[in-house]
Amino acid sequence: VLRIPLDKPSIAGWVAQNKETANIASVKDDARWFGRAAEGDYVPTSMICAPVLSRDGSKTLGVIQVLDKRDEKTGKLVAFDQNDEKVLRLLAGHTRLFMDPDVEQ
Repeated sequence: VLRIPLDKPSIAGWVAQNKETANIASVKDDARWFGRAAEGDYVPTSMICAPVLSRDGSKTLGVIQVLDKRDEKTGKLVAFDQNDEKVLRLLAGHTRLFMDPDVEQ
């Protein structure tokens, strides 16, 4: 788990503030990328990011970020597709169950 301040530009911060999924084929070319990963100098090629929202969608509880999808056959880095977006949004919805204080355990 990384904590990223929302007052600094970042893709995860944009996703948290806008409550929208971001699917980025070329991270280094995206204006929201601030030039380095939270840890070290690693620059991902592709990224998909989805917000974890409260039950009513009014609050962002967190962001799930996945980096650098690889083609199963070739092993080459490829862009995430719409199916990946659906799966990540589903995962974010399930993650909410563990993070939302309004959900009874």
